Parts: sequence; structure tokens; C-alpha cells
Amino acid sequence: MMSLGSYFLGIVAFSVVINLIGMLYPSDKSGVRQALDICLSLCLLCAVIAPIGGMLARAKEDISFDDFELPEVNVEAGKNIITLLANESEKEIEEKLFDLLSAEFDEEDMEIDADVVASEDGVVIECVKVYLYGGGLLIDPRDVSAAVAKYTDSDCRVIEGRR
Repeated sequence: MMSLGSYFLGIVAFSVVINLIGMLYPSDKSGVRQALDICLSLCLLCAVIAPIGGMLARAKEDISFDDFELPEVNVEAGKNIITLLANESEKEIEEKLFDLLSAEFDEEDMEIDADVVASEDGVVIECVKVYLYGGGLLIDPRDVSAAVAKYTDSDCRVIEGRR
């Protein structure tokens, strides 16, 4: 194994030799000098990079993945979390929509039922059902659908009567 000091000494000696060769070869207009400079530069680059491959190979041998174990994942816990997320999101969405719609129409005789689906990608509102009763029956269902469309991209169904 080569020490770091001898590595740098070899690189410096090699670059001195390259410069001496460059000084000995005269500059000409045929492009031979440029080709020689490129060739010598590539040789120096290879001399600098060559030991890195050996270092990586030794490091790969030193690293052992035998003691590394992946923890077991409980799939049921993931499904339960997604179900819980869907249920809580549904409650929250229903409350917010009720607050927004009751303030907009100045009427509290309505119930909101949101069908929410949660997955690993996020929460999606599939359908919103608005149940109108009592004084809420006087509200135009098209206005309710338009109001729900302002807040969600989901389908809206207006139903007369309680759930």
C-alpha cells in the first residue's frame, strides 16, 4: 500500500517530467505540440486518478452488510393510519363546508356528508352530499352546488330531507 506522501511525490515528479518534455519539444504550427500537450495532460490525469479505484475497492471490501437488517414493516398499521386519516379528514371537511355554506346562505338547516378517500398519495374528496331540510329547503340547489364547487373539485349532490 502506497503512503500519501509517496503518492504526492510521484505526482509532482510526473508533472515535472511532463513540463521538461514540453520544454524540449519546440513549438510548431503543425499542431504536433498541441497533440503532445493533450496526451501528456491525459497521462497526468490518469496518474492522479488511478489510485482512487484501488481505494474504492478496498473501501468496498471493508464495508460489510451482513449486520445490516431492515426492520419489518407492519402493513396493517399503514392501512390503519390511512383509514384514520380518511375518517378524520372527512369530519374536518364536513365541518368546514358546513361553516362555509351556512354562512353563505345564512341557513343552518342542512347537513353535509363528504365521501373522502385517503391513500398514500393524499386525501381526495369524491363526492359531497348536502341534505337540506326545514328552512334550507328554500335554498336553490343549483346555488348550493355552485358554492360547493367553489371550495372543492368534487361532485355535489343536493338532497331534500335529512340523512
